[in-house]
Amino acid sequence: MRTYISPVDPVVVRDALRRERYRGGQTFYVVPRISDLADVSEFLSEVVPELRVARATGQMTPTELEDVMTAFYEGNFDILLSTPIVESGLDVCLLYTSDAADD
Repeated sequence: MRTYISPVDPVVVRDALRRERYRGGQTFYVVPRISDLADVSEFLSEVVPELRVARATGQMTPTELEDVMTAFYEGNFDILLSTPIVESGLDVCLLYTSDAADD
């Protein structure tokens, strides 16, 4: 897994996410605040509209989180837009890169 932390550049984000998808991988896109999820989701839909995005946060019920993670594991989504819950040890075999967003 590779982790990149940098200012948000739509071209860099687009290229990294597409490259990961086209090589058969998936991406965690980590957002530090739940309040930023809607804006980042909109940004991703504009930058990579062809990629499928799921959301996961610590405020979800265990069942909701399990459903999202199962769908992600099964390849139903290309990007998991998440708060730092992914740092709790979630394991995804196809995951090779991680994009972090911060203001």
